[in-house]
Amino acid sequence: MMSLCESGNEPPGSLKVISTTHRHDTTVHDVIRLLIPALYKNQSDSLMAADGECHHLCKLMAPVRHRWSINDVIGGIRNTVMPSDCSPRLKIPEGNITPRTTGIHLRDELRKRSLDSWCQLLHKRKGVVIYEEYPRSNSWVNTKRNLSSSEYINAIKMSCNLTAVRSVPGRAFSTTRCRQPGCNETETLGHVLGFCRKGELLRNNRHRRVRGAIACLLRNKGWEVHEEVHCISEDDSHRRADIIAINRQQQKPIIIDSTIRMERDLNQAHQVYQEKRAIYEPCIPYLSAQYNIPLFNWSVTGLFFGARSSLPKFTYHF
Repeated sequence: MMSLCESGNEPPGSLKVISTTHRHDTTVHDVIRLLIPALYKNQSDSLMAADGECHHLCKLMAPVRHRWSINDVIGGIRNTVMPSDCSPRLKIPEGNITPRTTGIHLRDELRKRSLDSWCQLLHKRKGVVIYEEYPRSNSWVNTKRNLSSSEYINAIKMSCNLTAVRSVPGRAFSTTRCRQPGCNETETLGHVLGFCRKGELLRNNRHRRVRGAIACLLRNKGWEVHEEVHCISEDDSHRRADIIAINRQQQKPIIIDSTIRMERDLNQAHQVYQEKRAIYEPCIPYLSAQYNIPLFNWSVTGLFFGARSSLPKFTYHF
């Protein structure tokens, strides 16, 4: 950073600002090392440098990797035009640097590249790509939201796929099977959050809270809402839909079923939608008779929520 500002393009006093912000960065670096040693030890460079607009964790950790994060706050080089020789040094294509390129533009370019690199990692990339679809859903990193210190640190570890489960490379040498007695599944973060019977009551309670929030939102908009509705499909199998929402004025009923799963990829929300349609569309004739609404007015929607607080665009726009 000093070499950029010593090129003759720096604003008055910028060298002093750079020196001050260097001390700030060093302090942040040391604090994070002390507060979250396990995260600091196992994190990837790509995670630390990724775009904060995609995951708020990156905003918290960015000063460790890119000095210009603090510089932007203080205002030292935010609007300083970068010299033309910075392109080869930063390995940025020359076409991306114009005579008016500033420090903030270069920082954004490097952060986007770091996010792409994070998404290519073998283990730590799982579900990361979904974070950028709705960044507000992971803003808890900035606010902490009534989490204890241990809960807060564990939540950060889960966001980065650094939780100490046996499937993480180097965590277990004898077996990768779940440590819960009687469970013979591989102990992955997805298994712990979504399948292991150790947390079954917690998962059920989480699902009820999500269903209740959706139902409350629909009631506030004037819909008639029924929760945990029993229904029978055309092959006489029994189902239980999360929500039946009915707009009586328009005679428009919707079957809504939500699911909370470990994030995987961008197609997951659409796959959940198709899965729920296959389950509940055969129940429409039964529900049509129960609520006295024509068959062709019914629709089915499956909503996917990430187990690590992410929210896909498909669910958000519903």
